[in-house]
Amino acid sequence: MIPVVKCVNKIRAKGLNRREFREYCEVLDMECGDLILHCEVRWLSRGQVLKRFWKLKNIVHDSLEEELPKERVLLCNEKWMFDLAFLVDITSRLNDLNSKLQGKDKLFPSSVNDISAFKMKLKLFISQLENKDLSQFPHLKEQSECVRDNTKFTEYNEKIILLQEVCDSRFSDFAKEEDCTLAFINPFSLTEQNILKMPSNIQMELIDLKANSVLKSKFNELPSLPSESGMLNFWRSLPCEHFPELRKFAQSYACRFRTTYRCKQAFSSMKMIKNIMRSRLSDSSLKNCLLLSVTNLTPDITDLVKAKQSQKSH
Repeated sequence: MIPVVKCVNKIRAKGLNRREFREYCEVLDMECGDLILHCEVRWLSRGQVLKRFWKLKNIVHDSLEEELPKERVLLCNEKWMFDLAFLVDITSRLNDLNSKLQGKDKLFPSSVNDISAFKMKLKLFISQLENKDLSQFPHLKEQSECVRDNTKFTEYNEKIILLQEVCDSRFSDFAKEEDCTLAFINPFSLTEQNILKMPSNIQMELIDLKANSVLKSKFNELPSLPSESGMLNFWRSLPCEHFPELRKFAQSYACRFRTTYRCKQAFSSMKMIKNIMRSRLSDSSLKNCLLLSVTNLTPDITDLVKAKQSQKSH
């Protein structure tokens, strides 16, 4: 990654270098006309920089000339190019996972499903690399076809196995949530064995729910891939007097934070609100401004103003 960042910074640092590079891309009618600067803070930056660099690698090689001799040599090194191709492919997969985990109005069970799917994909990648099947590694396949090399991908397999171990360690608690996640997404699909694994305080209510034909028909009215709002509306429809523990169970899953995305968003909003131009902002006003910035509700300013008594001039 370091040589890639050096090459990008060298071309983007000076206006002349960047202008010549962009003109070169226009002459060759390239799909991408410029490189992307890398930023450690932005969590998708690494994958986007690598993908753009790969598309423009030949132009980068011609543009460097004698300015970065070591990096220019690397762009001609087959082994290094194989490593770069693998890095582009695996970071794009990680970016896809990160994009699925971020965002508003997404429930915790969907994160459990995304992580489980990614773990299964890693097993598939390991199996495919052992058989030299590069269908899931387009950039690695492109590099392999260019040099006609029968390279053994054992080294890359080891990297994926290491990534798999990190995922298993980091998301070890998610395996314990699979049965409860299934109960939240589709309580009517639970078998007797699944119900026995549920917390004891909701087992009886789960049995009553499965036997309730009215609620079952209401759940079946949802689309085959129900949205988060659809699932929440179903759980809200459960009568409080008959399913109090199940409602609490659903609320605990609906309110659970999936990632630190919303926390980071709140801190970013607070930083924008509490700037040097608002040094006299009180804690109560800051709290109100912060609530307005992160909420999904749109305040009706007209009605709020009507409720206030206007100050008439004397």
